[in-house]
This record gives sequence, structure tokens and C-alpha cells, in this order.
Amino acid sequence: MDWLNPPALAAAMRDAGTAKGNLPAKTIVLTGILSGLFLGFTTTLFVSALVATGNLVVSAMFFPVGFILLVLLGLELFTGNAALLPYAGMVGRLGFGSIVSGLVLVYVGNLIGSLAYAALFAAIDTKFFTVAPDAVGAKIAAIATLKVIPYMHAGGAGWLTAFSKGVVCNWMVSLGAVMALVSRSVIGKIFAMFMPIMAFVAQGFEHCVVNMF
Repeated sequence: MDWLNPPALAAAMRDAGTAKGNLPAKTIVLTGILSGLFLGFTTTLFVSALVATGNLVVSAMFFPVGFILLVLLGLELFTGNAALLPYAGMVGRLGFGSIVSGLVLVYVGNLIGSLAYAALFAAIDTKFFTVAPDAVGAKIAAIATLKVIPYMHAGGAGWLTAFSKGVVCNWMVSLGAVMALVSRSVIGKIFAMFMPIMAFVAQGFEHCVVNMF
């Protein structure tokens, strides 16, 4: 049988969260950096598709590429680990300190990777800052502005809106991390991860690691 039933899935979540929580700090940070890089390039891929097609839903179909790759390679992502580590703690496999340290370390790694790719892409897009950005670079800047300024101008309601969009986004990303465990086959894992990741992008929710880029 290619798929796991709910009890088997819960056991897989427990084991995955336990394994992630017991990784050495250096491993968490390094694999977190790689995940940040992966989500950076999948973001520029998404924006390139958006510029080419002008269609958000079609472009969102390209975004899961980075998430699928990092999960299949066993890398660490804050938003996925935010589901698996606490679950392992809830069933008594991880202590509170291990959960917190694991999430902090992967967050730092994701941030480093995201910033590194942002700097690299900006340099490439502007021929090392000698020309203006192309249509993709300009679109990225416009999207970044929309992810900050409107929320600021709305005051408390804006911050609450951004937070709520982040919560819903992370719910969908957590579903992606969990759905990766549902299937035993690579093609099954790819399809299972694709759906929730595409869904959050198509609806314009806020992903904290993507927004680092």
C-alpha cells in the first residue's frame, strides 16, 4: 500500500519530529541555510512566471518546486518543523528545550540562506548593481512593498491581518510537511506536497521564510 492510514501517519510524524529535534545544531543550521536558498530561487521562479503570464494561479503552480526539493533532500525548514517538532513534544518524544532550540536554529539558518540568495539574485539581476533591475526584479520589489506598507498604514488591523495570513499560510505549509509523509513513493510525495503549497501562494498568504527573501 503506497499511502499511510491516519494512525501510521501519526507515527511517521512522531518519528520525523523526533529525528529533527535530535539533529546536531550545526546540521540544523546548515540544512536550514540550504532551505532558505531553495525558497529564494523558487520565489524568483514564481515571480518570473507571474511576469510572463500575469496569472497568479498559474504562477503559483511553479512555487512548490523549492519546497518539494528541500523535503525530498531532507533539509530543514522552520515552517514545516513548526508542525513536526511540537507534535513530537506532545507525544513525549521531545522536551520543550529541544523544540525551542530546534526552531530557533532552523529559523536562523533559513534567514541566512534567504538573505544570501536575495543578495546574489540582486547582483545578477542588476549586473552587479550597474544597471536597473529587469521586469522580474522590479516585480519582486513591488511585491515586497505590498507585503509591508499597506499593513503599516492600516495600523493594528494591518498587523493583525498580516499575522492571520501568516497563521493560515503556516497551516498550509504544515499540511505540506505532513502530506509528504502520507505516501511512500516519490511521485506520491510530490503530488501530496504540491497541493497545499500551491494553495497558499495562489491566495496571497504570508510565509515568514519566503518573506525573508
